[in-house]
Amino acid sequence: MSLKEVVKRWAEEPFIKQYEKELAAVRGSYGDWLARPENRPICDEASFGRGEGLARYFVEHPEAVLLYGDEDCTSPEGEPWHPWFKPDWSPELLETCFYLGSLMAVRRDFLEKFLPDWRTELGQAEVESEEIIVFVRENPEEAYWNAVLRLCKMAGGWEKGCKSILHLPGILHHCSLRELPCPRRKWNRNGFDMEETEGESSDEAAKSLLSVIIPSKDNPELLKTCISSLRRAICHRKCGIYGAEVATGGAEGVADGTEAATGGAKAERPELEIIVVDNGSCPRNREKIERFEGIRYLYEPMEFHFAKMCNLGARAASGEYLLFLNDDVELLTESHLEEMMALAGRPGVGSVGLKLYYPHSGRIQHAGIMNLPMGPVHKLQFLEDSEEYYYGMNRGLHNVLAVTAACVMLRAERFREAGGFEESLQVAFNDVALGFRLYELGYRSICMCDAYAYHHESLSRGEDESPEKLQRLLGERKQLYALFPGLEGRDPYYGQGLGRQGLDVRVRPAYVTMGNELQEVLPIRGELPEDCREDACLRLRIEDERDGEITGYLLVLGDDNACYERKLILQDEDGKCFQLPLENMYRPDLEENLPDQRHVALSGFWLCITKGSLPAGAYRIGGLAKRRVGHLTLMSWTGRYLTIPPQKCL
Repeated sequence: MSLKEVVKRWAEEPFIKQYEKELAAVRGSYGDWLARPENRPICDEASFGRGEGLARYFVEHPEAVLLYGDEDCTSPEGEPWHPWFKPDWSPELLETCFYLGSLMAVRRDFLEKFLPDWRTELGQAEVESEEIIVFVRENPEEAYWNAVLRLCKMAGGWEKGCKSILHLPGILHHCSLRELPCPRRKWNRNGFDMEETEGESSDEAAKSLLSVIIPSKDNPELLKTCISSLRRAICHRKCGIYGAEVATGGAEGVADGTEAATGGAKAERPELEIIVVDNGSCPRNREKIERFEGIRYLYEPMEFHFAKMCNLGARAASGEYLLFLNDDVELLTESHLEEMMALAGRPGVGSVGLKLYYPHSGRIQHAGIMNLPMGPVHKLQFLEDSEEYYYGMNRGLHNVLAVTAACVMLRAERFREAGGFEESLQVAFNDVALGFRLYELGYRSICMCDAYAYHHESLSRGEDESPEKLQRLLGERKQLYALFPGLEGRDPYYGQGLGRQGLDVRVRPAYVTMGNELQEVLPIRGELPEDCREDACLRLRIEDERDGEITGYLLVLGDDNACYERKLILQDEDGKCFQLPLENMYRPDLEENLPDQRHVALSGFWLCITKGSLPAGAYRIGGLAKRRVGHLTLMSWTGRYLTIPPQKCL
């Protein structure tokens, strides 16, 4: 090692030690989080033993007949750990795993009326009073699970707008096991009888007409692949997601030249109507598509308008079920379209979507849409599906607020009841708006995470990276919440104890980042340093900007981030610059996703600008990073702008 390198390392050492000290201090522990008054367990031991705390919730919610809550377990050292923050009532999830968990409270009169032999069915109760009965089962058996499923069915749990089964957000029970029970089982239709609940079985759905609407323009080869995959997928039928294949294919060829799987008897499958909505392909590509056999081709030149194109196809459709499909989606036999139809036929179900992978991989692109303060996001995006995430969020059936319109199925009558896709949202968030509308009507949506398809995302219209597209995206997000103000930042299917800061794709408890605090910044007028260098190695990402708050991260690739001083730069329309010094914000996702980079865990920021400190106008957002050892200064610009209206100057 040269003398220069020795001196450099010696000079860097204090900054690295300070970084490590700050990182250790900012990492939250579950015990510290639980000690805060607002996070204490709902029932203390004394009130739980008498059932008083739970009885109070039944009084406050007279419509409820069954209650469950969040829980954690006790570590070998006797400390609370491993919290399980649960969604509001999610009947399809309950079929996948017994997510109600270790503790359940039921109104006594309801239990004795609908399950009079409950002592035999459910076993010994933990607490009995005149009003409620409480059961604690830290390792529930199959018989207990089936009895609870029947009880939930009697409570109307699978009906539209069920309000009789209530989730109490907060730790309700400390489990004595080292790991919380999250048993999973194969979906056995010969066990718990769901026939009345489902509305239509897979066999009944297979006799229905399925109308598939595919918006497309100037992508005949991509469209051909999509249609071929659709026909192959519909030629296979399974008895349940986890069931054995009972029929394969048949010898029929597919109209566009591909062949169906052969062998075995011809499978009973839904009748299929394929509608392609083209908003203006060139004459050559239009001629190619017109030669496709077995499709209805609606050619109507217009500016790209996803919502309008889907609605146009739906109006022309004749099917009892509608499947909206992007032309860059490739379906598989593992997509289980008949299962989607069976689920979509349930009385209380709005829409059904699939888990989507990036092409030729097991990397997740979509596993349901979560609605967070920063807006609708795809949690688990980019993560490998070989791992199971937070209590099986990528496994089984999950109730969600919305699913992507890249592949979504619903009954035609539900689609009409919801008013179709919201046409004020031309490109983005129209699928989210559909999910929101269905939720407001009392329906629930489902993401099938044990079935999947490939999504060649954005092949047909490119990425939304330009400033123009970015501004359109932000405008449509604002419009979404203007339409649904009651759902801004709220998601009943995303546990309240889970993290909501930044674009962290993992589902993780909020206590992990409890040390992060909003930084109030007074902008400092100052020009860019003359020696600064614009370089792509300075990675700046603005994840959310709203009402003067800015969230994101700023890091240097290929160098030690502990040795940099970071700032945001705001540049007005006249070229004047304002500097915003940044405090470190803990981002465990950066540490996990960039394991080859040095000291990036504190590269996040979460700030608000002091009110009245900036004049009205539009400010281009950039980043500046100055090395504390040496003279290197890097800068980078984004396509994002901070807009301060005259009537709302900060």
